[in-house]
Amino acid sequence: MDFHEHSGKTGVPGVNRNDLHTVRIPTANDPKEQEAIAEALSDADALIEGLERLIAKKRLIKQGAMQDLLTGKRRLPGFSGEWKPMTLFEMADSNKKNFDDGDWIEAEHIAPTGMRLIQTGNVGIGRFIDSNRKYIFPESFNKLRCKEVHPGDVLICRLADPPGRACIVPDLGEE
Repeated sequence: MDFHEHSGKTGVPGVNRNDLHTVRIPTANDPKEQEAIAEALSDADALIEGLERLIAKKRLIKQGAMQDLLTGKRRLPGFSGEWKPMTLFEMADSNKKNFDDGDWIEAEHIAPTGMRLIQTGNVGIGRFIDSNRKYIFPESFNKLRCKEVHPGDVLICRLADPPGRACIVPDLGEE
């Protein structure tokens, strides 16, 4: 049914009930058929609910496995030995420049094209958020001491909401 055809021509879209009184729609005359249709749809709803519960359960199992695997409490088959404790600084080749960030980017540095600008809004919880793309002029990149990021780099957001959100830079196909 095309509800737009029966929509009231007012500032607030809606269906005029007086118009619907004359609309003919196909219906199953046999109550047993109506019940069978309702049962089939209820079964489909129950299946969807069951799948949603299963997905939620699998997410919890994955979360627990992540905690065990990323802390060394559990090891994958074929791996053994002690993990070497390292600081983030050591993991970044003990290079302080890997922890520096650029200056605040003012509007006059934003360009329609140029070098891709990665900001804290791109750092999600375990994922890179690739929306609202921004670019800066190449001259601004150097002037503002911006840092290059490459696919595989780990970005850790220094701002809250939530604290410690981090992601791995994917291949963005851009400079």
